[in-house]
Amino acid sequence: TTKIPQTMIQGNQENRATVYDNKIIDYINFILRSSDFESCEPQQVVQLRQTIANLVISLIEENSPEALVIAREVKDTLDKGALYRAMSECYEAQQRTGKDGGFLVRLFKKEENRELKEAMYEVGFTFYVILARLYDIDPAMGKKGESIAKLSFEKLVM
Repeated sequence: TTKIPQTMIQGNQENRATVYDNKIIDYINFILRSSDFESCEPQQVVQLRQTIANLVISLIEENSPEALVIAREVKDTLDKGALYRAMSECYEAQQRTGKDGGFLVRLFKKEENRELKEAMYEVGFTFYVILARLYDIDPAMGKKGESIAKLSFEKLVM
């Protein structure tokens, strides 16, 4: 089940450090950067992204001094541009109605897929919460050239 990693590290600093030390962020970055989901069921893609988002939140949500060490390391290693692109893709899937939107947009046009569409919207919002928390952890992050505007521009260029 996809809830095990999240519940394993919530509130447990030792498990949080173990998960981070095992390079989980590298795997998350790889998945977020990947766009080859055409052979997957849309429900699987949404569930995978929600699981990733929940796991990242579990790594960065605590404010204790020990937890902030891990949260800062996550902030430094997580690909914010890939996270922003995934968040934007969720939003854009909600907005587009034409054929140019890819398989998710075509899928969402069907009325019976309303639940999936709402799950995608929730995933996008969860990615937004992660970005907001990263800015909370390091308010100077925007001054380091990682502003939302810059991430948005990188999305358009890629």
